[in-house]
Order: sequence, then C-alpha cells, then structure tokens
Amino acid sequence: MKKYLILSLLLLMLLLIVLADSAIAVNKRGSTGAVNLAEDSRVATTLADPTTFPLVQRSDITYLGSFAVPNQDNVGNPMGYGGHALGYNPVSHSLFFGCHDWYQLLAEVSIPAFGETASILKNCTDVTEGTLGDVDPGDLNGIKLGGNLVYNGRLITTAFAYYDADSTQRVTHGVSANLDLDTPNNFNGWYGFTGASASPRALAGYMTPIPTEWQPLFGGPAFTGQGSLSIISNSSDGPAATVFDPAAVGVLDPIPGTTVVYYPFPNSHPDFEAKGSMLAGMAFPRGSRTVLFFGTRAQHPYCYGLPEECEYSCSPYKGPHNEYKHAIWAYDANDLLRVKNGELDPWEVMPYATWEFSDLTDGNCASTNFGGAVFDPEAGILYVTEAFGESPAVHAFQINSNLVNLTAVPPHITPGQSSTLTWSAGNATACTGTNFNTGGATSGSVSVSPASTTTYTVTCDGVAASATVLVITNQVMLPVIMKTIN
Repeated sequence: MKKYLILSLLLLMLLLIVLADSAIAVNKRGSTGAVNLAEDSRVATTLADPTTFPLVQRSDITYLGSFAVPNQDNVGNPMGYGGHALGYNPVSHSLFFGCHDWYQLLAEVSIPAFGETASILKNCTDVTEGTLGDVDPGDLNGIKLGGNLVYNGRLITTAFAYYDADSTQRVTHGVSANLDLDTPNNFNGWYGFTGASASPRALAGYMTPIPTEWQPLFGGPAFTGQGSLSIISNSSDGPAATVFDPAAVGVLDPIPGTTVVYYPFPNSHPDFEAKGSMLAGMAFPRGSRTVLFFGTRAQHPYCYGLPEECEYSCSPYKGPHNEYKHAIWAYDANDLLRVKNGELDPWEVMPYATWEFSDLTDGNCASTNFGGAVFDPEAGILYVTEAFGESPAVHAFQINSNLVNLTAVPPHITPGQSSTLTWSAGNATACTGTNFNTGGATSGSVSVSPASTTTYTVTCDGVAASATVLVITNQVMLPVIMKTIN
C-alpha cells in the first residue's frame, strides 16, 4: 500500500521576519560621523527611550576658552577670591557668581565672548537676607554658599557648614521668589530633606537639571549634591547626587529626595579617600545617558603635615598635601537608575571613565571652588572657575552638542498599520523631517503609515539621523514538496 505524505517545508516561514522586530535606528555624532544601531525599546512615548542613548566620550568635550570677571563690583565689593556657588540664569544668559570667599555674597555677571570681561549685572548681595547662619546655628567655622539653580522663575540656593565637626547641620536649601537679587524680603529658607540616604552636607552644593526624557525614570527634574568637604564622615568621599524637585523648596518641609550616588566613609571612591580630590559641580547632557562630575583629582597618596613633611604639595600651610589635575568623572545614568530602583547601594556605582584636563592650568596644582562648576543644558556648556584668584576668570567646555536620535517602532509593518517615529536632538535648536513633520521640535514622536518601505530622516542643526520602516506588501508562497513512500 502506498502512502502519500505531503510535506510542506518552510511554508510561510518568511513571515518570521516579524520576530526580528527591533528598531532600526541610527545615532550620529556630527563631529565624527560614528554610527550605532539601537534596539527596539518597545515603548511608544513622546520621547526616545533614554536608556539606549550613547555615553559621552572624551572626544565629545571641547575646551572653548575663558572670560575675565572684574575684581570688584560696581560699588567696590571684592570679586577676587570668589567664583563659588555658581548658577546659570537662562533668562538673561548670565551667571550668578559667588563674590569674595570671606563674605559669602552673590552677584550676577554677564557671559561675554571668550577673551573679554564680564559686566556686573547685580552687585554682591546677601541672597539669604541674613539667614545664612540658620543653616547650622552656633557653628563657629563658617557657613558657605554651595550652589544656585534657576527653576521656574525662582532661585534655589544651597549652603553648608564648612567644618561640621559635631555633625549638626540638618537644613540645606532655600529659595528666592524671583531672580532679582535686589528684591527685599525675597528669600525663604531653610529646608532639609526626607528619603535621601545622603547626609545633609552631601546635599548642600551644586545642582543641575535632569533632561526631560530622564525625569520619569528618576522621579524628579533635578539633582543636588556635594562632596569632599572637611569632616568627611558627614560628607561624601566622592561624587554625590540626590534627585529632588526644586518646586518643592519652600513648599514642602522636609523636601523629598532619592539619593542615586553617594560615598559615605569608609565606602570611599578610590580617587578621594581623603586625599584632597575636590568636587565643583555636575552636568547631565541632553541626548546622552552620562552624568558628569567636575573637580580636581589628587595624584598621589594622602599626606598630612607641613609642606616639607610631604613629598608633593600645592599649599604652604599645614594640612593635607598633594598635587592635582582638573578632572571629570563620567557615570552611566543606567547605573544610577539601578541605585534608585534598589538594585545597588549608592556607593557601589563607579564611573565608566575618568578624564583629566590640562586646558585650565599647566602643571600639577589645579584648583577649583565648591560650587565652581555649572551647566547650561540648552547650549551644552559647562562653566567652571579656579580657586582663590585676585583676577577671577570663568572657563567653558562644550559637551556633546551634536547627537541626534531617530527610531521607528515597530520597524516592520503591513499595509494599513502604523509605526511610531521618535526623535531627540541633544542641544539642537530646531529639527526638520524628511517624509514626516517635526514641527521644528527637537524631540517628540509621530505616527506614520507608509504604503511602501520608506526611509525617514531628521536633521537638527545640520546633523542628521535616519530610520527605515519596512512595509511587507506580498505574501511569499513556497513550493509544496510531495514525496512518494512505498
């Protein structure tokens, strides 16, 4: 008896290409033309999935130059030996600038062309209106301004006890109702935190905005932090950052916070360990998944004593001695998210890279100020100062300004179905689309339903990225193989 077995081999197997439904995405850096493929995030939102964004590399950071700051304001207050507690003002494209270190006053200066001298927009003023001592009442070693952040038309100010030997500081943040340093009865402070694992002095310094696409993941719009202060046991012996909402300052008491990196002694960062490394500020560049900390990096093991008792020294006084280079510590934001989500302790994350810089200072005695670095996220510029100069200056670095992302999810559709295009453009000012309309926005998403395979391109300030939507229009029929078996 003969049996006929109909063997259908590979029928409709080609349709399994749908299982390869990963986003066809291209990331391009305008300066290098480097191309990377990004996987389908399977998340259709109004913004690209930031966890797939690239990491900032050393080649993305360029020294732009510097400008001078007058050594006194318009009424004779000294500006030399200042440059701490910087704050960027996007309203007037200016800097809030700490005046002479002795007096802890705040001025506002213009940002001129590099090589020129800033103008004094507001004279040195007590932004805290006489309340600075309330940060740690009874402290005899001095309270210092830590940093400033402009948020929703208000000025957020931090302050810290310089040498908190008895660990009594509890409050860290205050707020001015508007940005005019001359307005009386404008300041409201001081407030502490709840929920943050970082100590108060590890909160009371630099601040920076969190890019919009990252805010839902971190649970807030800004970071605040501080580190490497004397009495390291109640500071952070390495970079520190806590998520918070600046809008809560002056409204909620205490302020909710979530710490995502912090090195409580003895869980020190290896570059610190009381060696004298110093932190000045931080930045979170748009279009990247990198969080940067700027400061000075100690070059040798710890030594305390008189200069002649230590092999390396940049100070004529008794105390810690070392040599220093300006440096940036670069962290993967995805690692900080693991801390936020409870997968790691805040001292378990380490930078993926550390870069030293010689642009500001020749030799081995680099310096900076607490709060001496602040980031302009729109332009992607980090402004930094050096410490204790009679003639203060502000230096600038451009960070990763030419990154463009475009994804299509899903990248394979059949006629009548839709795909979502999502784009983001770092620090670009405007974007245009080919085969779709961006409306000029530098980030967003649109739904497209092409009738045939189409390549879409977004161009932002001259830098382009593309994504292709493959339209499967024909069903492929494979031959049926018949075999006779006796």
